[in-house]
Amino acid sequence: MTTTALQTAVFAGAGDIADCNNDGGRHAQETGRLLDKIDGTVFVAGDAAYPHGTTADFTNCFEPAWGRHKARIRPSPGNHDYD
Repeated sequence: MTTTALQTAVFAGAGDIADCNNDGGRHAQETGRLLDKIDGTVFVAGDAAYPHGTTADFTNCFEPAWGRHKARIRPSPGNHDYD
């Protein structure tokens, strides 16, 4: 008889992530640090970078906070992810 070790599947995520206008990106940084401690797939439920989803919004706010997790992120677009 062969046994297989069980693995726990982890699926974590959030939406409305990187809003550098209201809090300077503090909440995005905090949630990014939470992901540092969680293995598994990460979903983004839209609105990854405020206010307009421009290259600058992603570069300046999303990238420093969540960018290191991009390889495991599965995004869906929100209404603030593009103009």
